[in-house]
Amino acid sequence: MDAILQSDGKTDTRLRPADGRVLLMFTDSRQGTARLSAKLQRDAEQNHIRAFIYHMLQASRGAADPEEHKRLEETVSSLRQVASNDAGIRLVLGDYERKLAELDQPKAIGWSKMVDSISQDDRINRFIREQVWVEREPEFSRRMRSLPETRSDYGHS
Repeated sequence: MDAILQSDGKTDTRLRPADGRVLLMFTDSRQGTARLSAKLQRDAEQNHIRAFIYHMLQASRGAADPEEHKRLEETVSSLRQVASNDAGIRLVLGDYERKLAELDQPKAIGWSKMVDSISQDDRINRFIREQVWVEREPEFSRRMRSLPETRSDYGHS
């Protein structure tokens, strides 16, 4: 991984969006550049939130007990060996295969839990909330100081 050097020659180990890469644009229109810049920022924020939600859902797959998963896999494997001779065993095998497939599916995550997770994510707080909105928009900064940090601070659980 490439290192970013600070002006004093020391390696900068801080986490940065897009690994510290920057975008350089050329245009003959200030208005076009301003619009494109705002659109790129919005798109980057939306993409980050989408990825965050996707990874939260993928992480919910592993919420099942690994021993239960292994036990079901062994049962399915054993039943497959003898299922060709008996229709009743094939029905039981189908039930176990469905149970195993259900364990591999992402679990639903409630809206309030997702909001809390997003509000507590360090990257979102540093790169979207603090560095973009609070630093660049005085009105947003003033309002944010008066708001609770998480949804649970509003009295929701």
